[in-house]
Amino acid sequence: MLAGVGAVDACLFVVAATEGWKPQSEEHLRILELLDIAHGVIALTKVGPADDDLVDLARLEIAEQVEGTFLAGAPVVATDAPTGVGLDELRAALDDLVAAAPTAVDHGRPRLWIDRPFSARGAGTVVTGTLSGGALRVDDELPSTRRAPPCVCGHWRTTTPAPRIPPAADAL
Repeated sequence: MLAGVGAVDACLFVVAATEGWKPQSEEHLRILELLDIAHGVIALTKVGPADDDLVDLARLEIAEQVEGTFLAGAPVVATDAPTGVGLDELRAALDDLVAAAPTAVDHGRPRLWIDRPFSARGAGTVVTGTLSGGALRVDDELPSTRRAPPCVCGHWRTTTPAPRIPPAADAL
């Protein structure tokens, strides 16, 4: 759960109607609170196989468990992937969540939290990680303990080259 959450500003919290609130649900909620996440949407999944009473019970349990947390008052969207029930509503709720989530602040002091370094033929040392504190651009020089400062020769986001990586983004 903790790998790669450095740039997380919001969450999609998932609870299955057929299983209800589980111990890992509680753990995930506490971790999200420790990470100071302030926005979220709750997906109540597997409502197709569950009867109406079970779905209502799951909604009540969710409301009780998130009371007093950042998820209190968050939309709870009932969904069922095999039938497609609620998927349009979930997409709309996620669109609203993204629109309301704060954008990362560029403090002008980029720091790359390195997940993985490796060597690539023709490129030299390549690192992947999460950028915080500022943006990086192609040809930026980075502070280093080596004699010659390393230079940012290129950025990639997923499989697409990018001239600039904004703060709070995963980068390669």
